[in-house]
Amino acid sequence: MPKAVKTTYTAINLETGEVYTGIDAPQSITGIDAPQSITRGETHFWQASKDFFAALLGYGTVESKAVAGMLHRTDPKTNHIACTSAELKKEISCTRDTVASAVKKMESKRLIIGIGQGAWMLNPRMLAMGNQTQIALLMAEYDRYVSEKTGVALVVGKYVLKNPVTAEELPLPPECDDKLMFLDGNIKFWKVYDCFFEAIAGLSEKEINVLLHMMDVGKARGVGTYNKPLAAIADEARVSVPTVNRAVQKLKKRNLIIRYCNCNWVINPLMVANGNRQKQKVLERRYTGVQAEIEAKRKRYRLKVLSPYGDGKPFIPVGLPTSPQKP
Repeated sequence: MPKAVKTTYTAINLETGEVYTGIDAPQSITGIDAPQSITRGETHFWQASKDFFAALLGYGTVESKAVAGMLHRTDPKTNHIACTSAELKKEISCTRDTVASAVKKMESKRLIIGIGQGAWMLNPRMLAMGNQTQIALLMAEYDRYVSEKTGVALVVGKYVLKNPVTAEELPLPPECDDKLMFLDGNIKFWKVYDCFFEAIAGLSEKEINVLLHMMDVGKARGVGTYNKPLAAIADEARVSVPTVNRAVQKLKKRNLIIRYCNCNWVINPLMVANGNRQKQKVLERRYTGVQAEIEAKRKRYRLKVLSPYGDGKPFIPVGLPTSPQKP
């Protein structure tokens, strides 16, 4: 496996002239060829803001498949999406109008922006992969596309990143002004894995809304568990309790959530998680442990034959009586 090549930038404060050195990005995204060091896999995650989850609402069930397909095709190095409507239409077996409607909604929510024929860029403020330096560069690139498309003047901050190879100075967005975001290792975000996109494909808006309420994405740092009656979601989301129950059953089938006691649920941390690695490991052990318990109960149940007398007790017939009689 080739060794990953990093580009080391220098940050310059245009107001004070202060210089920060040794700022690494996994690879250059400004035209310099380098081996890809960001790859998809079970251990690699996207950094998602709560705005990303809000942008998942408002789609029909088939449109949500198109959204998931677009997200799954995103290049983690550049946040670019190369996909024609015909390809997506064939992949999810829908009409061209459905794909066009989903893309239009994604653009209106500022989740993506068109950058060419059959090409888009995913908003890195909502979803991106890599360290904070690369995300800052992706944000600057995204802002340039927005400026070109809307005609609105590009708003930049007081910092620029200087590429040591090309000597190009890349202006950074204002988010990096107060505290250099790309030097801050304590940025709060949700970890989203690729399997999450597949799991939400085909879910209705109400089903995704129930999931987001259980994740409690509105908080700065979710806990990965939900410990309230499902009726509380019905009140918060303004839907009926039966609707919530149906949504929960669908989420369970998609392996997004699991119940470990009466009103206690765990969000699958192998798909989406929040918090440090230690906390995530705790949730992973709890989730997989409950899965193992449920599977063991299913195996035991399959080995039992319930009594035909309606007493709910195991019944082991002797011989093959045509009409068993209770002794």
